[in-house]
Amino acid sequence: MAQDFVKKKATRTPSRTSTTKKSVGSTQKRKSAAQARSNKTEKRKTNSRKPSSPKKTAPFWAWILISICIIGFGFFLTQLSSKENGTQINAEETNTKEPTEEQISQVKFDFYEILKGKEVNVDERVIEKTPEQKNITYFLQTGSFKQLSDADTLRAKLLLQGLPVSIEKTTNKNGQEWHRVVAGPFDTRSKLAKARGILASNEINSIVLKR
Repeated sequence: MAQDFVKKKATRTPSRTSTTKKSVGSTQKRKSAAQARSNKTEKRKTNSRKPSSPKKTAPFWAWILISICIIGFGFFLTQLSSKENGTQINAEETNTKEPTEEQISQVKFDFYEILKGKEVNVDERVIEKTPEQKNITYFLQTGSFKQLSDADTLRAKLLLQGLPVSIEKTTNKNGQEWHRVVAGPFDTRSKLAKARGILASNEINSIVLKR
């Protein structure tokens, strides 16, 4: 009986060790599951705590493009307003109607009617008695000298050019005598102009005298 009791004890002991092993394995499983849960929560926290991305700002060339567009739009508005003013002026000019032919003829007719009322009778005898204008002769004074010899030198030079020349003696207010060299007479303006051209070609100034 004693041997049987010992065997029973011997057989009972391994069952306890197996239960302890099972309890240890279950606790390890629980720890690993809890650790996995904690890892998941930490990952969620790290994902939620990610740094926020910086705000995107427009590049520098975009601002330049925007400013160019604004300036171009303003220039377009100014050009548009100037064109509108030009078209308005042209419209006003076209609105001013030109006078018709009937209006022009009416004005001419009224003008002639007014002239008829303003006619003045002139005595023909007065016209017949008006004296005729005398013929005007022209002379060219080419120089004035105190010395007669100087006047003779210029006179000889002008005679070689084919001009009629004479010397006239005059006295000024102070009683001094002067000798004028005068070319002429010339009865027409064409002859006078021809003589002046000859004097100008010889670099001689002249003064026109009417007598």
